[in-house]
Amino acid sequence: MQFSKTLISFLCLFQSVAFSWNISPLSLQKKLKNDPPQWMQKRVENDLSYFQKGLSSDGIDLCLQNLYEIQGSKNAGLVRVYFSEGIGSISPLYPINAEQKKRAEEFVSALNLLNSISSLPDLDFILCVSQSFDRPLLLLNTSVPIFAASKERHNKKVALIPELSSKERETTFKTLHCDWDRKTKKAFWRGCASDGHYGYFEWDCKPRANLCLLSRHHQDLIDAAIIPSSILDNSIKQWMDRLSLLSPFIPLQDQSSYKYLLSLDGSSAASTLTWQLFARSLVFKATSNQIQWFHEELEPGVHYIPFHPRSIDLIEKILWAQNNDEEARAIAQKGYQFAEDYLLDEELFVYLYHLMQSYSQLFF
Repeated sequence: MQFSKTLISFLCLFQSVAFSWNISPLSLQKKLKNDPPQWMQKRVENDLSYFQKGLSSDGIDLCLQNLYEIQGSKNAGLVRVYFSEGIGSISPLYPINAEQKKRAEEFVSALNLLNSISSLPDLDFILCVSQSFDRPLLLLNTSVPIFAASKERHNKKVALIPELSSKERETTFKTLHCDWDRKTKKAFWRGCASDGHYGYFEWDCKPRANLCLLSRHHQDLIDAAIIPSSILDNSIKQWMDRLSLLSPFIPLQDQSSYKYLLSLDGSSAASTLTWQLFARSLVFKATSNQIQWFHEELEPGVHYIPFHPRSIDLIEKILWAQNNDEEARAIAQKGYQFAEDYLLDEELFVYLYHLMQSYSQLFF
């Protein structure tokens, strides 16, 4: 079995990375000397608990050899990462596309940035550069941790990592502020039809399509639409267009002018949740088995309002928010404060640092 190995030089890459994340080396160095918040420690311990018997590079070799022959592994986006003294290399299990390659390179760039502030141990691990790693047949043949940004809640084989590929994150977050009293008193959502195959006979039953159809019955309460993409068959796209269910992407600044923002998972946990919390709008999050690294620290009714993924209780909850504006505003503010405390760049790097330190200690 041959893996295509791409060596990455950081001599040029590191300069661009320094401008991509809002990091103060002295501030981050100080944070890394302290223990992370308890919930971060618990997340790391839980994600690595299945592998306490120990890991080895030979074990990673064997795992990749087993996965190589399994149905579905070609599309899994698995990349082996080696990192030592600020030099990294990536070795895809199968060829990856340009976007996936960029994710892998930027993740290793983040390790290099961390290493320049506080030395990291040598690392050898498998990174998933697709949306998630939850396919049962692949999990059955996985014997080492897979690092991924999203997973099903009880997936013991995946260690969650922060989304690090979005450049200028904090610059974007600062543009999202709109005074609560000036926000439009409607719920807003835009997204792709990524929550399953939209077949001819059942596309309207998909959670995202169902939300958009619901919004057509309650246009005074909800503005929801699907962003057209190649995911949809042309026949389905034409049908949805006739029903006015399609809309182009709306800039985040415009979305943040709505009082209520909806978060609904697609093929993995919705990556929009982070910026929605920063928007100081009230987030309505559909209940889900998909989680990201920080999700389990968010409390329903405290940081966001939960709703059924088929939206059967959504209208009732939007009406509650409209009739209880101060309580809705307080929840929105707590969601924003959580994001300010834990989802800025330095906190993502704190979590990543402790995850990598804990992972390295499993090797014998």
